[in-house]
Amino acid sequence: MSEVSFGKIEGLVFSKRQIEEDDRGSFSRVWEFDLPQGSTQEQNYATCISSNEHAGTIRGLHFQTKPFEERKWLTCLDGSIFDVVLDLRRESKTFGSWAQIELHANDATSIEIPPGIAHGFQTLSPRTRILYCILGPYSILHRKTINPFDRTLAITWPLKTSKISRVDQNAPTFAEYLEVYR
Repeated sequence: MSEVSFGKIEGLVFSKRQIEEDDRGSFSRVWEFDLPQGSTQEQNYATCISSNEHAGTIRGLHFQTKPFEERKWLTCLDGSIFDVVLDLRRESKTFGSWAQIELHANDATSIEIPPGIAHGFQTLSPRTRILYCILGPYSILHRKTINPFDRTLAITWPLKTSKISRVDQNAPTFAEYLEVYR
């Protein structure tokens, strides 16, 4: 597998928050978006916060399979992360490729990740918090993980791993995932 530039994976959208500051503090609108075409008011949105106490924590590479794929918007509220996406869309020119970018709380960058992309990150600083907005219902039966240490992906995580879940550590490789979901 190969690494590509983060902007090369089709459907990833970057935005910078406009931050308004005065003597009270600051205010910024994190995301503003229209519902996807054909969607209804009943679509499932979730807002989530991932809190991570230790630098070196790895979460991912997470995604959900059809028909419960998710669209995600994320931004770093505190600290910083090494963010990784893996393209699982067979029709995509970058299928099987991964990309990385660093996000820092003070850079005001937000990312939109389309359905069909696995996502993970490693915290680069202690007490890191990530804000997610997720479009799509959660389904434990469709929740999947690809091993972040898969040798064929060859992701070079910048820090020694301090914390990782057993599920992520023992997840199938990308090739094993492809065998199951042809």
